[in-house]
Amino acid sequence: MVPEPSPDTSHIATSDLLERARAGDADALEELFARHIPGLKRWASGRLPRWARDITDTTDLVQETLLETLKHLDRFECRGEGALRAYLRQAVINRIRNQLRRRARRGPATTLDSAIEDERTSPLEAAIGEQTRDRYEAGPSG
Repeated sequence: MVPEPSPDTSHIATSDLLERARAGDADALEELFARHIPGLKRWASGRLPRWARDITDTTDLVQETLLETLKHLDRFECRGEGALRAYLRQAVINRIRNQLRRRARRGPATTLDSAIEDERTSPLEAAIGEQTRDRYEAGPSG
């Protein structure tokens, strides 16, 4: 579930929240998450090609990206208003590209036709045949 932005913190600048989050303030980190995830979800919804949307849900993709990215806030350099949004959008684009590469390597999903019979001898049939042959070769015990 996506947290809602707190109305009492809406006046706090993103750069201030960033500083607090870097200092370990979990509430500031949650507020950053709540502020950015709805817009990123809307923005990302059309970025994943239709044929690849079965790979992952857009909401999951955005949330996972935000969680990973916000863990590494110390690498982010805030260069002005909107910089964090641009940084997060780039992270989402990178995640989408990775998903598409993974999909391309794996190939399209195919379903197996259960009506097609395998003509080869199964391991169970081979074991039973071997036991039967061994008994036959041993002859009647008597």
